[in-house]
Parts: sequence; structure tokens; C-alpha cells
Amino acid sequence: MSTDLLFTIGYCAGIYCILLAAGFDYLYSCHHNFTMDLAENNGHDPNMQQIASTRIVIYAKDIMNITGLRERAARALIARIRKKYHKKKGEYITIYEFCQFKGLKVEQVRPLLVG
Repeated sequence: MSTDLLFTIGYCAGIYCILLAAGFDYLYSCHHNFTMDLAENNGHDPNMQQIASTRIVIYAKDIMNITGLRERAARALIARIRKKYHKKKGEYITIYEFCQFKGLKVEQVRPLLVG
């Protein structure tokens, strides 16, 4: 192998390492700034659009979280609620309907909703 080729390989590897290190520093500083922004804003990304925290629809995952039921049982419960309120398959069940059916208060249920 000629010394010119070894010099070229060593030079390219050195430049690559410098670029890699510079890129890592850049990524670290971006991540650090992002985490600082999150800490200053109580864990919320200031660049994200805020979504209303109140919703009226309840899903099987919510029922699983509230009651401790497994997914299949939660879906069966939704089917029973749908039948009681004469809703067709695919129509939403509201939190209010779920609470009436189970004898719960909406104020107790709302903080337990997933997402």
C-alpha cells in the first residue's frame, strides 16, 4: 500500500470522526435544549398544539383503565351499553352514558381517561 493511500484513508477517517463528534454535540445540544423547554413548561412541549382535555367519547381502553376489565370484557360492556341506549354498531358511547350505566359520577371518571 502506498503512503499516499494510507494518508488519504487516515485523513478521511479523521474528518469523519470530527464530523461525527460535531454532529453528536449538535444533537446533544438540541436534546438538552428540548429537555430544558419541557422542564420549564411542566413536561409539555411548547411547540405542540394544545388539545382540549375534555372529550365526551369513551373507549374500551378507558373502560379497561377505570374498571380493571380486560379488553374483551370492556368491549362486551360497550356492546351492552350500546344495546341499552339503542345505538347501532359503530356509534360512539359517551362518558355520560357509561357513567349512568355503571352508576359512577363523571367527575370521578374523567381524570382516569387514557390520553
